[in-house]
Amino acid sequence: MIPLTEANVVEYARRRGLIGRDETPGVELLSGGVACQVLRLHAARRAIVIKQAQEQFRVAETWLVDPRRNWLEAQFRHSPGKPLAPHMCRRF
Repeated sequence: MIPLTEANVVEYARRRGLIGRDETPGVELLSGGVACQVLRLHAARRAIVIKQAQEQFRVAETWLVDPRRNWLEAQFRHSPGKPLAPHMCRRF
């Protein structure tokens, strides 16, 4: 995983087809996240917010986490209203 920054997020957005090849949107680093890097692109058509999970939370103690949770969040976002299979529900 290549960490997204204010310096490389525009090229990332171009490769993903989120903005045009010649577009140069303004970039704003959004604050408040301890688990993710969040950047806003002020693109011609609309504002785009790009969120990337970090491998280490920004807290006082070392707290390492799996950044693949981005994939899980994306899958969950596309599944509202779909029932979960029993093996996906943990019992406490």
